[in-house]
Amino acid sequence: MNTREDEGHDDRDFYEAQANIGDPYFMYVIDEGVNGGGTSCFLGFESAPQLLNALQIHLDFWQWRNDPETAQRAVAKMIAADVDPYALSETLRVKVSAYMRKHAGVHLGAWGRFDDLCASADRFSSEIRKEFRASDTHESDSPEPNLQRRISGDEFDAFCDYLAQLMT
Repeated sequence: MNTREDEGHDDRDFYEAQANIGDPYFMYVIDEGVNGGGTSCFLGFESAPQLLNALQIHLDFWQWRNDPETAQRAVAKMIAADVDPYALSETLRVKVSAYMRKHAGVHLGAWGRFDDLCASADRFSSEIRKEFRASDTHESDSPEPNLQRRISGDEFDAFCDYLAQLMT
């Protein structure tokens, strides 16, 4: 896999991605912080190639223990070595995350299709929906007690707003 310059992918840095929660792909990033006071946030991307491209060319967003150019080459090599990087496999996420955690104190908590975050039965997606519905910001007329149920069309905008404000 090559960078945007080689393949013509739309470029989106992490600042812009913070403002695009609800786009077809997401990444959940946890920055452990230098003194333990870490933050986490959701980032939105138009495509899997755009998400992977951001990981390859915008790593200077975080403070690396070594230079960001070395990190960019290492992450690009991991992505290029994957059989199908655009599938955003758990195996690739764990590899990239382990490298980022070791060298920058940042790790990828999750990534994938935003539709899956809204509807999937996987543990991470279910917990995020449960937290959203249990939050003070969520108001629903739904009598359905299952807090982990899929996000309805009526809830979509509120869910996106909730995720955008989840920087903890």
